[in-house]
Amino acid sequence: MIKAVKQTLFGVDLKMPAYTVIKEAEGYEERDYDPSTWVTTSPVKTMKMKDGGSDHFWQLFNYIQGKNNKEQKIEMTVPVLRKVIAGGGPACEGSIDMSFYVPPEFQDDPPTPNDANVSISRLPAQKVIARTFPGFAKDDKYLEEAQTLAQLIDGKYNVHEEYFYTAGYDSPWKMFNRRNEVWFVVKEGQTTSIE
Repeated sequence: MIKAVKQTLFGVDLKMPAYTVIKEAEGYEERDYDPSTWVTTSPVKTMKMKDGGSDHFWQLFNYIQGKNNKEQKIEMTVPVLRKVIAGGGPACEGSIDMSFYVPPEFQDDPPTPNDANVSISRLPAQKVIARTFPGFAKDDKYLEEAQTLAQLIDGKYNVHEEYFYTAGYDSPWKMFNRRNEVWFVVKEGQTTSIE
């Protein structure tokens, strides 16, 4: 019980995907992530990031609460990851999905979701450029931080420009020392910055 309260209020002892910091720079980090397994919602076509929000969260939360073929409860992990795919042009719809990291003990054989809108996904080993920022992040803040990161790395990395990730590490009840991130994925074949 004490562990559950600590995890909810303070984000203590939550498991997360393994990564190595390759380079620290002013305003961002270059990281190498190991391959990882996630449980992911179906992408939603939208013009607003908030449309990929609470419904997605509850679909994933239900999965870890036992709405899976093994009726297996799974511990909460971090981050809550959203993949934001931009639409073409100012009024075109993009899409958003949301993922929870599957804990290490289930990485090789996760339970199958019962919800047709939820699936198991696997991210390959990848290089990520991550910008961390504090506070309670809303969609406009994530977009602002993604724009800042794009300016900071302009010409230094060959990243996928058609999408980016938002990563939230804290429960809504955690008041202090909150951690939020935006990620750009470096295209395969590039091993370091272009500088």
